[in-house]
Amino acid sequence: MRSLAIAICLLGIAHAQTTTRDVDAEITAAYGQLRANNNLFIELAGVRTLGTTTTELKTQAYWQTDTTVTPPVLRAEIWQYRNNELLSRTIGDGRTIWTYHNDSFTYSATPYGRWSQDPNPRYRADFIDLMTESAGEEASYIARLLREIFAGDNAAYRSWMPAVEPVNGTDDPFDVVYTLGDPKKREVVFDLDMEDTGLRLTGIDFYDQKKIGTRLRETTWRIDVLAESFVPPTMDFRPKSMADLAGWKQVTRPKPGIQ
Repeated sequence: MRSLAIAICLLGIAHAQTTTRDVDAEITAAYGQLRANNNLFIELAGVRTLGTTTTELKTQAYWQTDTTVTPPVLRAEIWQYRNNELLSRTIGDGRTIWTYHNDSFTYSATPYGRWSQDPNPRYRADFIDLMTESAGEEASYIARLLREIFAGDNAAYRSWMPAVEPVNGTDDPFDVVYTLGDPKKREVVFDLDMEDTGLRLTGIDFYDQKKIGTRLRETTWRIDVLAESFVPPTMDFRPKSMADLAGWKQVTRPKPGIQ
């Protein structure tokens, strides 16, 4: 019995050991594979439980790099839902970021490109910055993922839990797992698959718990990533018409340094 207990203890220690892989480089390489696609669809789906109340979470994002024109035009949409009700919609139509909040009937419009053919040198940076600022709550994780894949000259992963050392996945050794606390209070798992072209990011799993007053709030979701082959039919990068905005209020927001 004593030898069995020692073996179990050693197994636990081995499991807890941090990985020797260069996970930043591996995830960056997987990001690079995604960046090579002109179309990228990302969906976050999960639940948040606070006490006895459960809320369904869903956020969908569609990124498009239009290479049929020079320079390429960047477009994106992010739709955020609560209990299957559309809460907000953010659209980058190639020149302007449009944000619509269905709960408050407010919207904003901020340019990130020009109507002329002369390209804005900060076009990509302004676009990513505005999409990130427009995203709320869970959508901010999708915006962060898009930033790390598409901002700058190359894809670049930065740890989502910098204070935690990652370990290899138990079910899939290619997965990268960050866990905070024992029992866990937060966990992020990067789901990586090995293919002929290298590692591919297929999804990200997330768990978080915290006390809100006397009640425990738990959040669980998964991000799935689909490249190139999937084109959401409802996302066409077209803003609402003025007729659709009857009764809505326009709000202002800081503009980036467009030159």
